[in-house]
Amino acid sequence: MRDDNSKNYPEVIDIDKVISALKRNALLITYITIAVFGLGILSILTSTKRYTAETQVLIDSIQANVVQDVSSGNTRSFETAAIDSQVEIIGSQNTALMVIKALKLQSDPDFFDQSIPENEIDPVARSEKITEILLRNLQVRRVGQTYVLSISYTAKNAEKAANIANAFADAYINGQLDARFDSSSRAAEWLQHRIGALRKKYLAAEEAIQTYRYKNQLIDTSGGKLVNDQQLTEVNTQLIAARAQTSGLKAKYEHVQAIIKTGNANAAVAEALDNTVVNNIRAKYLDTNRRMSDLAAKLGNNHKTVVRLRNELGQYERIIFKELQRIAESYGSDFEIAKVREESLEKSLDDLIKVNVSNNSAQITLRELEREADTLKQLYESNLQGYEKLAQIQSFPVTEARIITKATKPLSPSHPKVKMVLAISLILGLGTGFMVALFREMRDKSLRTGAQMRDILGIKFLGFLPLIHSTTLSEKDDDAALTLTEPAQSHTFNMLQPTSRFVLDHPLSMFSETLRSIKTAIALKLKPKANNCVVIGIISSLQSEGKSTLAANLGLYLAKTKKPTLLIDADLRNPSLTRNNVAGVHVGLSDILENDAIFDDVVLHEMASGLDLLPSALHDAEFGLDANLLSSEGLNALINSVASKYNYIILDLPPMALTMDVFDIYGSVDGFILVAEWGKTSIDTVSDCLLQNELVAEKIIGGVLNKADLKNLHNYSKYIEHYRYAPQKMDKATTSPAPMSTIVNIPTATAESVKRGRKPRKRSV
Repeated sequence: MRDDNSKNYPEVIDIDKVISALKRNALLITYITIAVFGLGILSILTSTKRYTAETQVLIDSIQANVVQDVSSGNTRSFETAAIDSQVEIIGSQNTALMVIKALKLQSDPDFFDQSIPENEIDPVARSEKITEILLRNLQVRRVGQTYVLSISYTAKNAEKAANIANAFADAYINGQLDARFDSSSRAAEWLQHRIGALRKKYLAAEEAIQTYRYKNQLIDTSGGKLVNDQQLTEVNTQLIAARAQTSGLKAKYEHVQAIIKTGNANAAVAEALDNTVVNNIRAKYLDTNRRMSDLAAKLGNNHKTVVRLRNELGQYERIIFKELQRIAESYGSDFEIAKVREESLEKSLDDLIKVNVSNNSAQITLRELEREADTLKQLYESNLQGYEKLAQIQSFPVTEARIITKATKPLSPSHPKVKMVLAISLILGLGTGFMVALFREMRDKSLRTGAQMRDILGIKFLGFLPLIHSTTLSEKDDDAALTLTEPAQSHTFNMLQPTSRFVLDHPLSMFSETLRSIKTAIALKLKPKANNCVVIGIISSLQSEGKSTLAANLGLYLAKTKKPTLLIDADLRNPSLTRNNVAGVHVGLSDILENDAIFDDVVLHEMASGLDLLPSALHDAEFGLDANLLSSEGLNALINSVASKYNYIILDLPPMALTMDVFDIYGSVDGFILVAEWGKTSIDTVSDCLLQNELVAEKIIGGVLNKADLKNLHNYSKYIEHYRYAPQKMDKATTSPAPMSTIVNIPTATAESVKRGRKPRKRSV
């Protein structure tokens, strides 16, 4: 069994599952859609008709280029922010007050309560109320990315809507004209004072510049640079050259001194190339050295001629090094002179830097004075130009806005919008229906497909047991049972409940096919023991899931195949198998286990099939029994004692979720068949029961889904319609054109198609 329920829902949406879910909930979605759509129609019928009139105003950018903002001297730019500002102006309270005054709305009965006496109404409060109504019904918007503004007003009266929309446009244009005239008048008055003040400040700034230059001796050269800056540049250039010369002389001097210290005449070549004396002596030195080498090779190193030539070589070396000493002294003298010149230039540079630092500080102030003078000059000239232009246009103010479309009386109401309301109602109804259906599907955790039992619970699915309606049963079913009044004497009976003997009356039904599947699974799973008997337990999680019905029909089916079969009603707390099918039973299983009753005196024989039934005494459920009765050695001994007589022993066991009887008896049972009610038994309930009874879960042969609604079953698997029962001649047990066969061999893809569905509306008999 699988514990991880997170694998139940695949990540990829299966379209077939969605379609199946919609089919299952089609009626619910239809009802919700009709209800919401009806509400939309009702709202249309009950809504008050309102009319919307629209006028359009153009913010003329060409005229705007003519009319300039004289305070800044720049052409006004109508970009997005500016257009949005005009929208806010139209929808302002000031514009609304102008409309109220122009149309005399304070006396309009549509804008105030006529039941209130005139003398009790505050004019200010009335104006505020009318303004609120106007602005609430007014809509101002920009048309796309154009300079066109749309002004629309909505009212109950079509003509009044047009009048108010036009009044807002007129009020906006008149307000713009008034604002521009007032602005130009105030600007002209302000500019007169401003121009005079700027003229005085500009002249004072120019005078301050000249005074500061003279005081700090800031004299400019022809190139616009100060004299001190030019001198500083020249001295710095000379200092760089002097430092390079000093470094070169120092290097030569130190190199000659190093040669003298080594005493190597050959090393003096580089320094002696430019000295004639050294070159002549070196030539003689080389010639003498060559002759000495030749004679030494012929006469030997101790020959007097060789010795004499060696002495001459020593004299030549002394002369060369003496001349090098003189060269070194010359280099040293030049080095000292260059060093003194470098120090002089450094001192001059330091003096100029000090002067330049002082000038730089003064220049900072000078540049600040010049910037201030330039700013004042620009302001003065700008204001002077603005005043001249203002004088020309002050007498003829022009607004940027003009009306391009006047509002007319609308012919049809704008509210309610019938098509839109109906479309929204339809979409909302469908959406609500889908959401409710989705919520219903998510909440449904009941077992409905074999895939759920196989993939989630890890139990082999053996098939469906269809829901048996009252119309499914034949007329002979009600009279087929023989009531046993004295079972101790006759020991024979027929099943009283039609559903308990359904397999006998309808051998070609889907119900019978599922029992055949169970028999096959038992044969494949369990190998007969030495006594050739197999013990099968029929279990369920809760009551009323149909385990007793399955136990009775399975027993009858096995017995009908000429296999000796014993059916034991082991549900001592609720012996529904005995209560519903055998009347007048006073002794049963508990009497054998507790009172040592004889098996042959208690067992009953079903006449139609040859099934043996070991009932449970009805009084046991009323007075109560020992809870450990089923786990006693007596039941195991009973099974062992009768196993040689039967091929199958079927135990109808109590529900696992309510008692521990199944766990207590699992050692006596070879295998279990799990019964779950289709569309009702929760997956979590079965999973919890199996987790608590792991030893029982290991012996489960397979499971069946009982009370399956065949009419809705195809909505949970797209392959169900392709697996119908083979015989075309209909059995009386079926109500559909062709009964479905068991779904044992349905591919895995079928099992994964749908995991949840609706509960069946019809109850079993």
